[in-house]
Amino acid sequence: MSQQQSHYQSQQQHQHRQQSGNPQEQRREFLWRERVRLEMQVQALIVRAESLEREWCMLQHYKARMQQHKPKLAAQIMLSGLAGMRSLPAERLFLYERERLMRKRLNCSRP
Repeated sequence: MSQQQSHYQSQQQHQHRQQSGNPQEQRREFLWRERVRLEMQVQALIVRAESLEREWCMLQHYKARMQQHKPKLAAQIMLSGLAGMRSLPAERLFLYERERLMRKRLNCSRP
């Protein structure tokens, strides 16, 4: 039985007890349901935080990799300027990657 099904059955049992219970019992049942709801929210937030942490680590590794390529790209750009060439493939690749990352950041920041 899934967690949702067992939760639904528990709610049905609690509602039945609520109809015939005293105010203290009703309060206890209400607090129990709130606790279950809040625990489920906490679990969802933990999963989201772990996902964001993994994504952050991936971005940090990607950033470090891109930083290693900067000196080589700078030299290629400078040499292409001196040689009169415009935009080497490595420079275009860097620009495409930067644009892709910016689009990804914009998409991730939207709720």
